[in-house]
Amino acid sequence: MPVGRYVSVGENRFFVREHANAGKPTLVLLHGLVASTWLNWRLVFGALKDDFHIIAPDLRGHGRSHPGREAFTIEAAADDVAGILKAMQVENAIFAGYSLGGAVAQLIWRRHPHIVDGLVFTATGFSGSMTGSRDSQVVRTTMDAMVGSLRLMEMVRLLRRRMRVSRRALGLPAKRRNKAPRSERRLAVSEVRRNNMRAVCEAARAIMYHDASGWIDEIDTVSAVLATTKDNIFSLDHQCELAERIGARVFEFESGHLAIQDENYGKAIAAACCNVANRSLNNRPVLRSFKGFSPAVI
Repeated sequence: MPVGRYVSVGENRFFVREHANAGKPTLVLLHGLVASTWLNWRLVFGALKDDFHIIAPDLRGHGRSHPGREAFTIEAAADDVAGILKAMQVENAIFAGYSLGGAVAQLIWRRHPHIVDGLVFTATGFSGSMTGSRDSQVVRTTMDAMVGSLRLMEMVRLLRRRMRVSRRALGLPAKRRNKAPRSERRLAVSEVRRNNMRAVCEAARAIMYHDASGWIDEIDTVSAVLATTKDNIFSLDHQCELAERIGARVFEFESGHLAIQDENYGKAIAAACCNVANRSLNNRPVLRSFKGFSPAVI
């Protein structure tokens, strides 16, 4: 994965990894819930880096990005990503969204269609699991209570931090940090711990109630759906309905909602992204096709 840097959008700061690849289409990778760019895309980056100029932000409150003062909503996350591209002077891109990132990509198209060259959805749907549920009010109340508690905890931690006297001010030596190399598993745990739990809970609430069924048919840009066939969060039927409603090419990958951990997933997502790029960007070099990963007949 490329090293990252912080990009400011208004009062908020976002951690963004960028792989510069002059002359290639720009691909924006949007990660899933509780994940970060590193957690979500590190195993597939090698399959994408030759064909695309890649921009991969940590969404607000995830990974190294700041949570901001406002609640996490999918609309706000979409505006964040559009703001990041504007700050980086990127005019348009193809957006590939995984799970929560797919919902964000849908709202980017709805709110900022002029920056969208194409869309790739994977392990995602267009209607959240709690939409229309009889238990939705109970879940909503529980989530609201959790978010409220976490906001209170944030305020307490901030107050303690401002009252704390630094070791340097007391004339004490700085604490020594363990520089020993860490295993990938420990790195993954460390990356998850970077998440702001309030923002993650707000994001979970947002994806449960995300419902684009009233306007998803309006998406008219070139698109593809990489369907995870054994997904127990968004069923294969639901993912295929998404593809049918937006006229997307369908690719299949035999795995569940955590397909991103499969070492073969990189070729599958690269095939879908290259397919969209080849169909959407005229007068550009034709990108690779991938043997064994062609659009499925559903």
